[in-house]
This record gives sequence, structure tokens and C-alpha cells, in this order.
Amino acid sequence: MVRALNGGRGDRKVEGVRQLVRDINECDRLLAGRGYPRATRRDELPELRIGECGEQVEALMERIDEAYKKLLCQPKLLCPTKSGWIGEWEYRTPNGRTVTGPTQIWLAAVYGLAVGGLLGQVRECKACKRWLFARRKDQRFCSGGCREKDYRSSQEGRAKRTAYMRRYRNGLRRRDEENLRVARKKRK
Repeated sequence: MVRALNGGRGDRKVEGVRQLVRDINECDRLLAGRGYPRATRRDELPELRIGECGEQVEALMERIDEAYKKLLCQPKLLCPTKSGWIGEWEYRTPNGRTVTGPTQIWLAAVYGLAVGGLLGQVRECKACKRWLFARRKDQRFCSGGCREKDYRSSQEGRAKRTAYMRRYRNGLRRRDEENLRVARKKRK
């Protein structure tokens, strides 16, 4: 999944899947901040989607629904909960046109991860914007190199590096002075 999200730069279908992951994660983040709804079934959700969610979540839910309308067998992500999203499949009659290729598989994978509560672990690296599957909740970078690059570009990282280089140059200066002093003593 992550490999697929990192590939296909410029491909509209892949970018659509990337945006879907961003939208689902953002909706999950917004609702987690307000407290997850207590609904567990679709029939409990209409008041939630109109009242509690707010305009931003409503717009995200519309975009999520729109992304899945292209499939003949349509999954519906209804609402996030602490343990994952409430979801179900809606079957539509084929109109003669079918969606084939990896996009259908990616959409199904995104749906499966969302319902399983794991989609929040699929995220973009803060430094290089590549996709990663986070092994920890606080993981923000795809590698140690990206983490170091971000730290060194931060104010704290630059200050620490400046202090280190100042100490290093002072040490070099002291060693040079000591070497000169020792060399002068040997000449005498």
C-alpha cells in the first residue's frame, strides 16, 4: 500500500488515493478531538452527520463518499470510532462500465485499513513527504535521515549545532596554540 502511494507521481488515480487517505485521516483527527460518536450502526448516524460533525467534517465525508462512488461494489465509510471506522459495502447494478486495475485494489485496501483502525498509521513523512506505515503512534518520519534533517533545520537543532561547532573550533584553536607553544620550546 505504502509503495503504491509513493509510486506513480503525476498519475491522477494514484493522487486520488493519496487524497482519500489524507481526507480520512483528517476526518478521523477532527472527530477524535471532539470525542468519537457513540453510533455503531448506520441507522444511528443521520443526526450525527448533520449535527455534531461540523461543516469541515461534512465536506470531508462528501469527498470520501465521492471517491468510492466509482466502484461497482461500493464501500461506505460512515464514521470513525476509537477502534476504527464504521463501514459497510453497498452493491450497485453494473452499468456496463467496470473499474479495473490497481486503483480498485487500493481503494479496497484503504477501506480495510480504515475499518480496522490502522489507516491513521499510513501517513506522509514530515520531511520528504513520502508515505510510510508508522510502527509507533508518534512516528512522523520515514527514516533516521529524515528525522535528522528535520531536527537540523529546526531552531533547536541549529542552536545545538552552532554550540557544538563553537566548542569544536575552540578546541582546534587550543590545540594549535599548544602545538605552537611546544614547537617553540623545542627550538630553544
